[in-house]
Amino acid sequence: MYNIILLRIWTLDITLRPAIEYNIYPYKEVLRREIVFAYKIGYFHNDYIEQTIYLKDTEGIFSHSLDVQVRYRQPWGNVYARLIGSTFLNDFTKNRIQLNGSFSVRLLKGLAARFSGRFELIRDQINLPYGDASLEDVLLQQKQIATDYETSLSVGLSYTFGSAFNNVINTRL
Repeated sequence: MYNIILLRIWTLDITLRPAIEYNIYPYKEVLRREIVFAYKIGYFHNDYIEQTIYLKDTEGIFSHSLDVQVRYRQPWGNVYARLIGSTFLNDFTKNRIQLNGSFSVRLLKGLAARFSGRFELIRDQINLPYGDASLEDVLLQQKQIATDYETSLSVGLSYTFGSAFNNVINTRL
């Protein structure tokens, strides 16, 4: 099995997902630290270009997710972690778990070294097209194929202009 995710195949994707969120720390501390829990529940409707592996041309599904974010912003750098678990309400075997994290250290004023990683367990690919995908289709990103997981690691430098602690930062999910 290939471990590649390329593009979505639907032309129309309508989503409504209201959320309830709670930050453990008071709002006045949100620029320095936060631990946020968010529960989202909603409905999405897809009209597919091609028939899916489940023989669907169009479908609407209810789903929900729990999202936990931890963020600390300090003069020496930032720490960030996010865990998201989601599933369809009509079939709990179709689910996804995502874990993202990053760590940055300020080297000079505005310049920081950043390290980040991401891992996903994927069990919710209901939008895959029916039939086989040729190697050319995959390489040209014309078709998407099934995968069980996705992972990435990155290292880089970033430069920030202005203040990272500016009070216009919107921290909501």
